Amino acid sequence: MKKSTEDRKATASPKDESSPVSFEQSLESLEGIVRELERGQLSLEDSLKQFAQATNHLRFCYSALENAQRRVALLKDVKSDGEPVLQDVEDLRFVKTYPNGTS
Repeated sequence: MKKSTEDRKATASPKDESSPVSFEQSLESLEGIVRELERGQLSLEDSLKQFAQATNHLRFCYSALENAQRRVALLKDVKSDGEPVLQDVEDLRFVKTYPNGTS
């Protein structure tokens, strides 16, 4: 069975589609790249390569967060016996927002 583009994005590593990476590992790599770029010690070519890797990590992290958001259930109410009533996030309508504040 072939994976859809969405499935590949959610499970593929930012560096190599054949080796999955966790959200935490990808975020840590992204933070390291940012620190390295901020130091300003890389050549232009190396800076561009690092920037491209950072972009891949950022896409991977956003994809992982979007997938996690879809799986989260929200507390909708509490029954009289104390049992929580949950509503899937998928049942709600969200406006997609980006880091720069646009929708």
